[in-house]
Amino acid sequence: MLSGAAVKKRYGICAKKVAQPGGDYAVDHTRRSCCSTAGHFAATIATDEGDAPALDQLKALAG
Repeated sequence: MLSGAAVKKRYGICAKKVAQPGGDYAVDHTRRSCCSTAGHFAATIATDEGDAPALDQLKALAG
């Protein structure tokens, strides 16, 4: 099992804490969903690529 840091490095995922007023924080992060099948990386789907390409990706993964 890969650690969170190893997964981020392997798949080019960015995530970092951004300090907010009052001691809170937000997380600035990559806007992609990583998909896997049988525990293995299969694809990524970006939130800004539109519904049709995302649906095509999911259909391809479902076989």
